[in-house]
Order: sequence, then C-alpha cells, then structure tokens
Amino acid sequence: MNSSPNWSKLRADFPILDQQIHGKPLIYFDNAATSQKPRAVIDALVRYYERDNANVHRGIHELSNRATTAYESARARTAKFINARSADEIVFTRGTTEGINLVANSWGAKNLKPGEVILLTEMEHHSNLVPWQLLAQRTGAKLAYLPVTGDEALLDLSKLDSLLTKQVKLFAMVHISNSMGTVNPVAELCARARKLDITTLVDGAQSAGHCSVDVQVIGCDFFAFSGHKICGPTGVGVLWGRPELLDAMPPYQGGGEMILTVEYHKTEFKKAPHRFEAGTPDISGPIGLHAAMDYLDAIGRENIFRHDQELANYAYEKLAALKNVRLFGPKQNRAGLVSFLLDDVHAHDVVMLADQAGVALRGGHHCTQPLMHRLGVESTARASFYFYNTQAEVDRFVEVVKEIQKEAPVFLDLKLHDIPNTVRRALEAVLQWDPRLVNVHAQGGPIMLEAAVDAVQAHRAKGGQTELLAVTVLTSLDREALARLGNAADPGDLALHLARLSRDTGCDGVVCSAHEARKVGEVCGEGFRRLTPGIRPKEEAANDQARVMTPAQALREGATWLVVGRPITQANDPAAAAEAILADMAEAMS
Repeated sequence: MNSSPNWSKLRADFPILDQQIHGKPLIYFDNAATSQKPRAVIDALVRYYERDNANVHRGIHELSNRATTAYESARARTAKFINARSADEIVFTRGTTEGINLVANSWGAKNLKPGEVILLTEMEHHSNLVPWQLLAQRTGAKLAYLPVTGDEALLDLSKLDSLLTKQVKLFAMVHISNSMGTVNPVAELCARARKLDITTLVDGAQSAGHCSVDVQVIGCDFFAFSGHKICGPTGVGVLWGRPELLDAMPPYQGGGEMILTVEYHKTEFKKAPHRFEAGTPDISGPIGLHAAMDYLDAIGRENIFRHDQELANYAYEKLAALKNVRLFGPKQNRAGLVSFLLDDVHAHDVVMLADQAGVALRGGHHCTQPLMHRLGVESTARASFYFYNTQAEVDRFVEVVKEIQKEAPVFLDLKLHDIPNTVRRALEAVLQWDPRLVNVHAQGGPIMLEAAVDAVQAHRAKGGQTELLAVTVLTSLDREALARLGNAADPGDLALHLARLSRDTGCDGVVCSAHEARKVGEVCGEGFRRLTPGIRPKEEAANDQARVMTPAQALREGATWLVVGRPITQANDPAAAAEAILADMAEAMS
C-alpha cells in the first residue's frame, strides 16, 4: 500500500479529466453520482472483449474457460475487498438498487408478516426506501424511520431505543448519505439490532470505494454496493449476504445458470450465489470491477477517505465564509461531498451556471426526496469529491459560486392561484427596483402572460427600465397548450404571437429548456430558430425575430430573453417572495 500517494500522478490515470467544457478545464465534482474510470479499468474491459469474450460456466472451449476464470476470480477479489469469509457470499447484481430489491423480494417476501416493522432512516436513498415500501404494501408490514436532526442531518440516536422494538424484523440503513455526506455509525447500529435478533442491511453505495469496508466488523447481514461509484463499469454491483441467509432465500429470478435440474413440473436450484444470477451475466462488468478494486487498494482506501474528507472540509469552510449560503450535512467528520443552497438561486440554476464555467455539479433531490421535504427544501446543489480532485479545483469552484451569487438574477415566483391583478401589483412593486430578471411562474396560461406583459409596459410608460422579463407560462408545453397560448386556430401562428410579445417587452427572444424548446419548435416550425443540443439551427423567417434557445445558450450569448418554460424557483408564498426580493434589493442598494 502506498502510504503517501502521488495524487497528481494518479489523476493522470483518468483520460476523461483532460478536456475542456465550454472552453474551461473540466472540474468533475459529481462523483457521488458516478466516478470516472482509470486507464487500468478501461484496458481490462478492452482486453476481455479483444481476447476472451465468451459466455461463462457452460462452455468447455478455451475462450469460455478464460471468461469463467476471470468472472469467478472477480467474485473472489470482491470477497477480499469487503473481507467476506467466502466468495460464495458474493452475488453479482446490476448495482446497489438491484441488490436491495433482491433482498426485499427474496428474503423480505419470505420473512415479513403483517404488522411487522421495517425500520429505515430519514436519509435513505430511494433505492433503500421504495423497495421496502413495495414490500410493505404486499406483506402488510409497516415502515418506521429513525429521524435526522436538522440541516446537519445526523441520526437522532436518542430515538433508537424506542424504535428498535420486538416488532422490527429488518433495519436497513445507509452507510454514507449521498446527499448530506453523513457517515453513519453502522457497526453500532447493527450491533444494537443484532441483540434483538433484527436482520440488518447496509447500503454501501457511497462507502465501498471511499473507505475501508469490513462486513465482519460492521456486523450486518446484507451489504450492497455499485461498481460505477468505485471506478468500475456501470451495470455491475455486489450484494453480500450471510451464507445462512442466502441459502435460505428463494431465487429472485428464474432462468439459465441458476438451476441444477429442470423438469416440466419442478426445478432444483443451485446454492448461493449462483441461484441469484439467472441468465447470462454481465461478464465484463465484474472483470472491470476486479481491475477497479485492485487499483483502489493499491492507493489505499484509508488514504482516499482522508483525502476526500480534507477536500470536503475545505470546501465546507470556504462556502461557509460566503454570505447567503445554506449548508447541509455535518460540520465535522463528513464524507467527501458538500450540499448547499444559494439564496434566491435555484439549485438547478447553480448547476447550469457552474457548467458554463466547466464545473460539473449535481442539482436536485439526489433521490432523497423525503429527506429534502424533511429539511423544507425541494433540492440542493452538490459538489462531491474523489481522490483525483484537488484543492485548486475547490478554490476554482468557490470562485464560480461567488460569480453566480454576483451575477444571478432576481426572481419573483407567482403561482397558478394568483389572479392577474395580483401579478400586476407584485410586478409593479418589484419593478420599481429595476431588477435584472423577474421570473413569473404563470402556469395559468395566456391571461397570466398578458398580465405580466401589461405590468412591464405600464412600468416603462412611467419611464422605468427593465433589462429582462422572464415569464414562465407552463410547466409542460404541449401542442394544445401552445395553441391556446397563441389564441390561434393554427398552432403555427404562435410564432408570430410570441415574437410580438418579445418585441413588446423589449426582449430578444424566447428561451426555454431543451425539452420544451423541441416542443415549441414542433409547433412553431420555421418561425423559430431552434438552438437546442444536437439540433442544427433553422433559418429564421424574415418577419419572425424571436428564437428558441436553452438557458445555457442564452447565457453564453449574453442576451435578454422572454422566458417560456418550467419555473426556475419554487416559492410557496408569492407575497412573501416579493417582500423578500424587495428587502434584498433594498439592502443591496443601501
């Protein structure tokens, strides 16, 4: 093991990192979603397909023998990677999600009874939540949740004794939260469950490639993780289970490979792990996974975890020093990621703007919607790190966040239930401050759009100036809705209608998401120039000056736009939103 890795040299092992995005060096901070692949893994996959490609187990020719040997060697290597006692405890799956579903459908369907309890935590990924919801619906079991404590998202262990009752049959928990960076004390939790004879499952998707994992020390009954998050290929994962549990579980799927004998009216199945691997498996996946595990262990996962923590703590401190930033997850002992929100800037817009600077982040609920709702937010922006990332990249990322804060528009979000007069009054009040952008979520359609236009025109009639008016008309634009918006018998007339509104409000065009731009283009035909990814621009009609663009393209051109598309922000109280915007603007001008 290398006690002092040369991180710069290791970074050179990842060819994908040596590129530019939008003219800027790529900074890849989306490692919690998927990690990049080193040359060693890529070479292992190429070597298999160039030299050894064949089906496993059933063949007796040389290529099949080679493929089988490589496949089963990967199983043994995986056992070593997590310190399982035997390779027979390793089931290859498509990923963490399938591993958990396997346990739910095989072990759970056999062992759960009506009224029994499945205990989860409030920070679970959907993959460790939805399968148990489905199982509870089928079996009559109930779900209970160990709560988290505020924005730090630590488990409230004071509630554990009251939740770990004799009715609990299974306790499933995440090792490291993919959205908060919380490192849970899984060994302690499993030990407390084991005293009550409660079966335990640990979701190791975010831990297996970042820290040392010893399933015997953790003391769980099942452990699942994915290859693509530990520098391996996509489409391969691992389920480890105690042999006595695996051997007692019925098959998850039926087909070839997992049988001993088949007759017309009965089948005898192989023992675990093969009884859970029906059909031709992903052979190249475990082979690539083998190479990834060798690569990570040569670096030392203790070194990787320390490096990731240092970057995450550094990023957390830098972001915490900024104004108007809300941070999530533990202040200390966090894993290698930071989730955050900027005031008045939606997480999706943070990610979009960061992408223009070459920084790859992730924005959304991160497949932890219940946790987001528990924290009172819809989404967060997330920067997640790995050993090939650097402190210099974190510095650049923080600078980009500062630029976003400085350049980000001001948003006003008005909902469907607001009547046109409310829209006008709110806009007129906000426009007194001449914000650079007013975003009106006018899902009501043409009436709301016309109300917004009227407000801007009235403001300008009094000598006011606006740089940009953004009007969100519909959350999903379809042909009928667009036709209604244009008040036109022929949907093609919508081009002229939107073009006229653009000119009337002093905007340069129409901008919406790539998905909606395609729909607008389908309706508007040649009346719009469609500038969406993968679509060649069309010539503009002589009298139609409006264009349809994605937000990123509009930003690159520095244009002002009438925006038609999905809402950028989500505010539950329009009056409070307007008041907050006015207060922020007053502070900025003081």
